[in-house]
Amino acid sequence: MLTTQLKLVSGLLVLAAIALFAPAAANAQSLDTHLGNKTAEWVSLSGLFNNSGEVFFLRTLPNGKAESFEIPKGKVLVITDIHWQITAGNPGTVCRLSLNVENLQNPVAFTRRVYNSVLTLNTAGVSNSNEHFTAGLLVSWEARIKATTTIPTGALENLFLIGYLVDEA
Repeated sequence: MLTTQLKLVSGLLVLAAIALFAPAAANAQSLDTHLGNKTAEWVSLSGLFNNSGEVFFLRTLPNGKAESFEIPKGKVLVITDIHWQITAGNPGTVCRLSLNVENLQNPVAFTRRVYNSVLTLNTAGVSNSNEHFTAGLLVSWEARIKATTTIPTGALENLFLIGYLVDEA
């Protein structure tokens, strides 16, 4: 009788463990990274200037290639890191980078500044900024991120926006 009870209890413990840990294990198997999301959802954007002096962004792919980037329909871009660097300017020059979220349907009426950074160039005419956001900056698929700068011509060495995509709530 005692053996039957022990088998029953151990069987129930095994079932409880499976019920408790199986969903977490199944979920963990569907994730590609230590951050809890798939690598396809990661976004690394490089800011470049077009012929009219506006900044546009290319997405850097894991294979080293780059492609134009639009936030996919139904997604939100969470920007977690911004890096920018000036490498050619006069010492003491004040440089500014502003990021705005611009509504695609009505950019004139619905543009909001979400980031502003100011650098003063050192004695070599160089400076940089690396910022990490705990909560992140959010940009919906119905908007775009627009960068504006006040810097010496040709002085922007790097502008990187790093983040990831999530489903829109």
